Amino acid sequence: CMDSRNQMLCGYYAFGEYKFPRSCLELISKDDRKDRLLSICYPVNNDYCIPSFSIHYITECMEYLQYSGDKAFIEEIYPKLESVLSAFLERRENGLVPIFEGKQYWNFYEWSNGLDGNGTGYELPKFDIIMNALISIALENMGKIGDMLGKQNQYRDMIPEINRRIREEFWDDEKGIFADCPDKTRYSVLGNSLAILCGAAEDPKGVCERMLNLEGVTDISLSMRCFKHLSLIHISE
Repeated sequence: CMDSRNQMLCGYYAFGEYKFPRSCLELISKDDRKDRLLSICYPVNNDYCIPSFSIHYITECMEYLQYSGDKAFIEEIYPKLESVLSAFLERRENGLVPIFEGKQYWNFYEWSNGLDGNGTGYELPKFDIIMNALISIALENMGKIGDMLGKQNQYRDMIPEINRRIREEFWDDEKGIFADCPDKTRYSVLGNSLAILCGAAEDPKGVCERMLNLEGVTDISLSMRCFKHLSLIHISE
């Protein structure tokens, strides 16, 4: 879902074409796992899943609706979007969503040290900022979808609480940026870009400056650079 999101955004501008993206989004929506997440790809003959990519599916469906205006299709798969998001929200512990544990889950975010989900040379934390910032963004995107479809929803009402918990658990007052995990041993451009975009950063311009200039902050990969770009746009508005 994350890969296809990037491809679809490029396609909207390059081709102005929506039939193929819709077909892909519809196919993904047919996935039916017991945990209500989305498989690593679909159809697939295994039980493998990247949990964060299920959150990106909500984003790409919102963007498809924005670009295509195809309300009928998003109305059709709206229950699936609700189901996917609820699979995360129902796991909250003290306001934050923990990572998924088990051999069928790959807690991958991007191809960089500490964020590839392999645990090579580091221990996966129970909670991390990227998972929770993505969920905060998904709540906003579900609110946007609800607005465009004329549906009453309370998704945006949940955002202040999760953003408050993100600040409490991941903010490093000494460095002036967000850490990737509560023990404040790792920092990334991706984590801080998402914190800015979800609204958890109280000083987004300062966070943006420091995440780009402090030593020891993991740079962002090409596939995720859109989030860095969007955070820069956000602080300039």
